[in-house]
Amino acid sequence: MHAALKKIGMTAKEFAELKLDFVKGTPLQYGEGTCFGTMAWCCKATKPCFLRDNVLDAIGLSIVEYTLLKKRMAEYILSHRKKLVSNDA
Repeated sequence: MHAALKKIGMTAKEFAELKLDFVKGTPLQYGEGTCFGTMAWCCKATKPCFLRDNVLDAIGLSIVEYTLLKKRMAEYILSHRKKLVSNDA
């Protein structure tokens, strides 16, 4: 992951801060009982995870809504990249 972040000119700290900033005020901010206490760090919905799925059920968020929020988070992070990704790497 650090190599991918380096390609876009972002540090791991900046990446983490952007993720946590994005999830504030969204259902992804929740996640007590997940690995890191927020769904900001949870895997995509195609990967099985009973911890994430339990939180989704508890807050009433569908897999479709979860996936759309995760996509928006990825777009938000990429909108803050400092370098254009090159196909040469």
